[in-house]
Amino acid sequence: SCYRLSGVYLTTLPLKHAVKMEEEYEVKASAAQNRVSYIGAFLYLFSIYASLLWFWFDESMFDESTSDKSIYVFLIPLAVGIINFVLLIAYRKRIERTALLSCSVLIKYGLIPFYFVCSLVWYGISGVVALIPVGGMAIAPFLVLAGQIFGWIVLLFGSIFSIHYLLHAKKDGTIPPILATVGIILSLFFFADVIVVMIACFKEKMWRKVTVAAIILFILAVIAVVVGVVWYLVS
Repeated sequence: SCYRLSGVYLTTLPLKHAVKMEEEYEVKASAAQNRVSYIGAFLYLFSIYASLLWFWFDESMFDESTSDKSIYVFLIPLAVGIINFVLLIAYRKRIERTALLSCSVLIKYGLIPFYFVCSLVWYGISGVVALIPVGGMAIAPFLVLAGQIFGWIVLLFGSIFSIHYLLHAKKDGTIPPILATVGIILSLFFFADVIVVMIACFKEKMWRKVTVAAIILFILAVIAVVVGVVWYLVS
């Protein structure tokens, strides 16, 4: 058996065996926390798309008598984000830096279609509402503001993993303190948060093919938006 008291091992085995057992325990604990972080990141991304699809296809959401529950639908991803935040704070020392970057890639790249599609749809709806005389013109700005606030909250909870990665990388000396601080600040802004993760992937030599694919997807999305706007204006 092996006992640990204030950093001193009391064991019936040689000291090196006790140290080895402790190291194996730490590795297993770290691997377990890595898996928890992967699950948390996936559930956050899944909850966002699931909530969006639920809201869109559930006709009762547009019924005046039950429309209040639409608010609770969008609280689901926020609840998952808060849980992820608590877990990361509690186990930040055991989750590996590379695992945090992998979670950041999953969330940030996975949200690229969400932001582009939802932005087009939401701003399109706001534009149509703005065409309604008097009342619509007054409501449209609030719709735009509500969309911006919700989108930023989604970004904020999605940046938990990338911010923790930058803090971890700063502590390990992988990224200079100044660049890590700049990266943390940029992680709170639209588009810049994705660019930070892309740079980190090339820096760590991880997910480079996925990052190239994400860059291509990003460029195609921008082109699609520009073409759509031009086509709308011309027609």
